[in-house]
Amino acid sequence: MSSSSTGANARGTRKGTIVVVSEFVTSVNSTGYYWSQIVEKLRTSFGGVRVWTSQSIDEVNKRWGSEKTVRTATVLNPWHGEKALLPRILGEMYLAASFFVRLMLSVGKHDVVVSGTNPALLIPVIALLQKLRRFKWLLVVYDVFPENLGSAGLSRMPKTAGRLLKLVFDWAYRSATRVIVIGRDMEALVKQKGVSPGALVVRPNWAAPSDSRCGDDNANPARSISRNDQTVNFQFFGNMGRVQGIETLLAAIDLVRAPNASFEFIGAGAMAHLVKERAARAEVHPITYLGPRPMSESSSILSSCDVSIVSLADGMYGLGVPSKAYFALAENKPLLVIAHPDSEIALMVKEHNIGWVCSPGDLQDIATTIDKICAGGLDDLEGGPLDVLNRHYSPEVALSSYVETINALKID
Repeated sequence: MSSSSTGANARGTRKGTIVVVSEFVTSVNSTGYYWSQIVEKLRTSFGGVRVWTSQSIDEVNKRWGSEKTVRTATVLNPWHGEKALLPRILGEMYLAASFFVRLMLSVGKHDVVVSGTNPALLIPVIALLQKLRRFKWLLVVYDVFPENLGSAGLSRMPKTAGRLLKLVFDWAYRSATRVIVIGRDMEALVKQKGVSPGALVVRPNWAAPSDSRCGDDNANPARSISRNDQTVNFQFFGNMGRVQGIETLLAAIDLVRAPNASFEFIGAGAMAHLVKERAARAEVHPITYLGPRPMSESSSILSSCDVSIVSLADGMYGLGVPSKAYFALAENKPLLVIAHPDSEIALMVKEHNIGWVCSPGDLQDIATTIDKICAGGLDDLEGGPLDVLNRHYSPEVALSSYVETINALKID
């Protein structure tokens, strides 16, 4: 174990400490982006916080090393960065066991432990610890495990093993004192695990408005084309994994008739090769694949498009809410959402009129919607994405829920 220059002692957690456990706590990715802001809010609201993470101590110290009200300690993963399935599983097991030992030695019944759902094995580990040490536990659900394995096409285990795994994780979710979910669809799924409605808090994700945004954008918030022609640039920016519906999106693009539609893909993942192959072919509608980019460039990348595409594969209802939707709103961009019509991201678009929603199984509807947007649909939007973000999905609005929830736990 390594500890930061603040000199934190793993055995020295004081009475009433808030302990954050997360794989990432700096803005190297969307997970780290959210947890860094959660840690900062808890630090300023409660006078200090203890952080356990699997990031390297150098990365953590760049963000928190000089802050005396944040005590950090790291559990290093020897399989960090491995993409093969077996090393990834071994890495999760190692992290879960390491966190178990460290937390067992450092938390007590007066503490509040705040954790997420990655790595997945951390959920039953903290549930077991909670029974042993009797602390209050706030679980923030970003992914619903093991249900998300099936949607990702990764669940090939025997039925008996699958049922046992679900029983263990359902018990673990129910063990949390409070559960924050990031979508209304996710709330319904977590309730099916037996989590009490009284323990559930629905708090969608957020994004901070970009420093590059200017007041002039609000004059016509849905339209930002700066080119001389009338090309409408649709952009997919983010992970291109099995649950993003990449195959469906590419098939729908082939049905688009509008001559002024162009498509840009930025990111990496298991399905990125399909985008590369499609981009290499000479087609009516140009597709550009730009590869992965660091999160630090998200603002400049998103600001260059006209419409941000947010897609989820069929069967992903309740299993996740793409954070990139909120980052697009921060750049004042409308959303083309391809997802279940009752998913959190689709409900957001429909309630605030900041884009369009298509079913992931209807290729023709997706293509027709793109045609309508290219024919002037951008001018039909009433909602301003940036204004909606500021009123409903800003850090100030979202993080107040975390403070209120922890205050309730400390009172209870």
